[in-house]
Amino acid sequence: NPGAGSPPSSGGTYVMSSGDIANLQSVVNPQDNLIYFTSPTNFKKEDILMSDRSEKTPYGLLKLVTDVSSDGKIIYITQGTLARAFKNLASSTQLRTQTTIQIDFDKTFQLGFFNVDFPNADLVVSGYTAATINGNMNVEIGGRIKSSFSNGLENFLFEINVNEDSNLSVTTLESLDNFDKSISVESPLDNIAPFTIYIPTPLGVTLPLVIFPEASFNIGAKGSVSPVSASLSQNADLITGIYYDRNSGWNYDSTFTNSFNFNPPNAPDVLSLKAYAGPTIKFLLYGVA
Repeated sequence: NPGAGSPPSSGGTYVMSSGDIANLQSVVNPQDNLIYFTSPTNFKKEDILMSDRSEKTPYGLLKLVTDVSSDGKIIYITQGTLARAFKNLASSTQLRTQTTIQIDFDKTFQLGFFNVDFPNADLVVSGYTAATINGNMNVEIGGRIKSSFSNGLENFLFEINVNEDSNLSVTTLESLDNFDKSISVESPLDNIAPFTIYIPTPLGVTLPLVIFPEASFNIGAKGSVSPVSASLSQNADLITGIYYDRNSGWNYDSTFTNSFNFNPPNAPDVLSLKAYAGPTIKFLLYGVA
């Protein structure tokens, strides 16, 4: 029967099959706290349910089962975590007895190289143009997923790398005091498609990691300045990610390196005005912030 497979032990991690998906009565969204099946299932409390994107699971699934109806057709759920999915796998009787199994996985991915032009982008305050920014930016986005199993999860890494190069010029026609304004600019980053990376485990269960990139592009200026025109170039790298190590547990880390080349005009107080441009990027797992 769909859903009647054999998840590991109590509190197992179960990747739903095509039969399980077909057995769903309706589409499951990230905010849902109930899943309805047309036929009884054998899912149980403390299970982690996972799935890739499909017609009935458009965001994939990573859910923790909190209760099950007596007929097995209604599953009460809350948002699950990767930490819990791996913990359930590590606690399974089968995995704990297979001490010699070693599975290493290491995959890099590229979401692309994006060019954003913003000619004559006006920062409007109270109906008038306070500053105009011209320029362009190149953004490269990639990442890496790495895992190692040896008698349970040994380590895990999900890392995102963003590199940006920008050239900006800012022009102000009036004196600005404590100016702070930004706008969103249409860019190719608005349309990055979701994707799935499949993580192998020693039990033959392949875990789908469903990633929804969300990106926007903003430009702006902040500070105080007299009427002036100035330009700058910028190179920045951002590496951020979540990490697991058997000895230290789960951690979050972020490193940021930034270099500027500023070409100031004669007016020294322009140094208090900072023009900036860059992407705001989120990677939502299973469509959940």
